[in-house]
Amino acid sequence: MACPQRVVGYEVSNTVNVTVEDFGKTGAVLDALVSSGSNQIDNIGFSIHDTSALLKQAREAAVKDAIDRARTYANVAGVTLGRILSIQESVNDQPRPLYRAMAMMAEAPPPIAGGEESVSANVTITWEIQ
Repeated sequence: MACPQRVVGYEVSNTVNVTVEDFGKTGAVLDALVSSGSNQIDNIGFSIHDTSALLKQAREAAVKDAIDRARTYANVAGVTLGRILSIQESVNDQPRPLYRAMAMMAEAPPPIAGGEESVSANVTITWEIQ
């Protein structure tokens, strides 16, 4: 005959994602989370909310740079650039956590240091050479 099973304990886990749009309130939000009972906070990441305008600027700069470099190479090589055969963009949109933190009880909200986030575009342009 099998022995009856008996529960001797349990563990509960819950994951909550919080988006804070006002960087200045980040410390107060972390403080509120800890005050509400959170005892593990990690993977704090900062990102640009809307990158479309910055990405457009990066793409324009990448194409201008590619054209400038191609003209330099063609000039040094003694050839003339013909028509463009293809333009390709390399995309790397993997999320990158920039900061990790453990929150602890404190009287004042924990300080959050600002950092940098970048938006980049990489293009490859293929020309016909004349």
